[in-house]
Amino acid sequence: MDYHRGKVLEVLDEGVTYDEFTQLDLPYQKVKAELDTGAVVVVEYGDVYGLQSEQLVQAGDAVVIVESVGSTGLQYSIIDHYRLPWLGLIVGVFIVAVIICTRWRGVGALVSVAISLLVLVKWLVPQLLHTDYPLLLTFSTLVVLAIITFYLGHGTSSQTTLALVCTILALGLAMGTASFATWLLDLSGTGSEAALSLKYGFGQDVQLSSLLLAGLLIGALGILDDVTTAQVQAVHELKQSDPGLTWQQLFKKAYRIGRAHIVSLVNTLLLVYAGTALPAFAVLSTYSAQPFWVVFNSETLMEEMIQMFVGSFTLVLAVPLTTLVAAWWVSGEHRRLT
Repeated sequence: MDYHRGKVLEVLDEGVTYDEFTQLDLPYQKVKAELDTGAVVVVEYGDVYGLQSEQLVQAGDAVVIVESVGSTGLQYSIIDHYRLPWLGLIVGVFIVAVIICTRWRGVGALVSVAISLLVLVKWLVPQLLHTDYPLLLTFSTLVVLAIITFYLGHGTSSQTTLALVCTILALGLAMGTASFATWLLDLSGTGSEAALSLKYGFGQDVQLSSLLLAGLLIGALGILDDVTTAQVQAVHELKQSDPGLTWQQLFKKAYRIGRAHIVSLVNTLLLVYAGTALPAFAVLSTYSAQPFWVVFNSETLMEEMIQMFVGSFTLVLAVPLTTLVAAWWVSGEHRRLT
């Protein structure tokens, strides 16, 4: 099969066809399209899989077309809209906004994002498909990523180093929490369609539970960056405003700030995860073939719940841990050990 970028020139025919599997009337189209090679072809849309009305195309739309050899010769089918140019525009606007608002510090953050994506996609995920030690591999990779991204994003300073140490400690707690939760709930990692496609559709001999754990840890690291740097900064500011504060006083004052941070971020995390899991939650309100508790007990929904739990629990643990370590270090208590 060959894949092409194409442009819809004209919609030749459209209508609905009854699908026996879903028992629904699904729309289809036949369109004339121009390929990136310059060839003009007639393309079927909706013949390979069922469409939603929102997926229908019109003249001028950019699409992705697959070319295959059938019993009657070459056949062409639209498989998706072509979105990359618009994505590039959105990313470009985002980059400009970050640089304007944060100046050169934002450049370091953007570079760290690019490095993170590169490492995760090109290194961690391929290695997870073959390793016998997924947790160790994920943890060590994330530690290296944290070192790179913290110093690129926040600069080389004692505050950054302190936040980095606290992040690694909290990430270790997240690893233990995620491992225990997935073991206790017997989660196999088969709760998403993408995971099942990877194992059965593409024939990959992979432990899906390893990917689930890796995803939980990656999400935890994203949360920890904000929490640890904010708490370390709060401790430093308090110490500068009153150098006479003991480490206990620093901890109490900074932890009051951290508690407000916990409340706001836990609510934010809940809404973020609920937003991404909205189709899964919609099943609860529409699927009546099974009792409510059976649907809620499914691995699909349970994986979403565990993501919320691990992220929120890591946040709750990271705030007092970071505040305690930062207060002890900034107050100079560590010098008494030498």
